[in-house]
Amino acid sequence: EYALGPDYNFSNGVLAFMLGDFETGKEFWSDLQPIQKRRLRNIAYAVEKFFPQEILDSDCYQDMLEELDVGKSWQHSLMRGVMEMEAVTGVSLSEEARLALEEDRLMSRNNLWTEQTWQRIQDSLP
Repeated sequence: EYALGPDYNFSNGVLAFMLGDFETGKEFWSDLQPIQKRRLRNIAYAVEKFFPQEILDSDCYQDMLEELDVGKSWQHSLMRGVMEMEAVTGVSLSEEARLALEEDRLMSRNNLWTEQTWQRIQDSLP
């Protein structure tokens, strides 16, 4: 199934990272098209929970995310935007998100959602 279709590089990259194969995963994700990068930005938190901890903790993985413009810099830019617009939108960062921004670290999980919401999302993933 992953050999065909527009999500070839994204899906095979996910599988490689799940298996702990950083080099192959990086190779696939280095060829992501703009629509696949958008998908990565939207669901990275969902797929990363299946990656081995050594992949997630790897400086190489974090550097690769930065190169793809989906890493900490991108995330922190979004967080600062949410904070700037809070008076207008009424939407604020969670305490976990504020702390991640203050500590200059990447949030690898959307902490705004409850465990029940997480379970519904996980159940709906293909």
